[in-house]
Amino acid sequence: MTAYVPDEPIGFRMDQKRTMTPVAKTAAASAGFYVDEQERIWGDPAYDISLQCLTLVELIVRECADVVADAVDHHEPAATYVDKIKQHFGIMEFERP
Repeated sequence: MTAYVPDEPIGFRMDQKRTMTPVAKTAAASAGFYVDEQERIWGDPAYDISLQCLTLVELIVRECADVVADAVDHHEPAATYVDKIKQHFGIMEFERP
């Protein structure tokens, strides 16, 4: 099986410096990954990385669900959910070159 590699970057340009948000650091650490001083993520060799990846995905989905639930509780329009999720995770849109 080969990894999916998009033809173009999704949501950011590869030449731009990206830093991890506190939400991303917490999610990675909670999933069992190690985040070093340079914000690189390392898998724990004592564990199967597929379990760590599945845990990380679950945590991200839960975070998204919490953001949407909060927006619903505040009767915010559904059209705002995507922007709220992006803001929560610190995702910014960049212009394509």
